[in-house]
Amino acid sequence: MSGTVMSEKGELLRGVTVTVREAGAKATFHAITDEKGAFRIMGLKAGSKYDLVFSHTGYEDNMVEGFRVREGSGNSMLVRMKQTTAA
Repeated sequence: MSGTVMSEKGELLRGVTVTVREAGAKATFHAITDEKGAFRIMGLKAGSKYDLVFSHTGYEDNMVEGFRVREGSGNSMLVRMKQTTAA
């Protein structure tokens, strides 16, 4: 699985922590986005569902639940993160 993380304004976000957990299992995978906002997670099982959490300082956590990994190479996503607002 791979993807790109950006702000709501379209800025690519470097250093976003991506945590992937298989639904109903203990397996957890981690990645951090590079300078182009890209991440890649290897070792996910085709046909399984995963919950993803994207976190970065200054941004609200973004959760994706029930992402099903497909056979082949069509497992890419684009994630937009919202900046936190000052109280």
